[in-house]
Amino acid sequence: MTQYISSITKDMMLNSITPTHISLHSGDPSESGLNNEISSTHYTRQPCVFNQSLNGERVLNANVDITLSQGDSVNYIGYWNNSTFLMSESIQPILFTAVGVLTINQLSTVLKI
Repeated sequence: MTQYISSITKDMMLNSITPTHISLHSGDPSESGLNNEISSTHYTRQPCVFNQSLNGERVLNANVDITLSQGDSVNYIGYWNNSTFLMSESIQPILFTAVGVLTINQLSTVLKI
């Protein structure tokens, strides 16, 4: 049996959540989002804004820069509505060998169903 979700339904579902912050994790954040969050000196969750959903996709409105410390390893990105965890996604692992900035790119960061 084939299932189909219309673009209108996908847009309604995605627009019903409001991501306000991005977190970074060294491992699976779990359902709570609290596991493995980076805890180094330079790191803090950063605010973000996503555009309204179009055709079942919400695109990040602007780049988000997050400063990380030497030795930080990033494997997951988490999305929050203030203090409520919404979802996460795995990324290609990134290891910081010095203090640096990870840019979450607006053109390639998309929430979709």
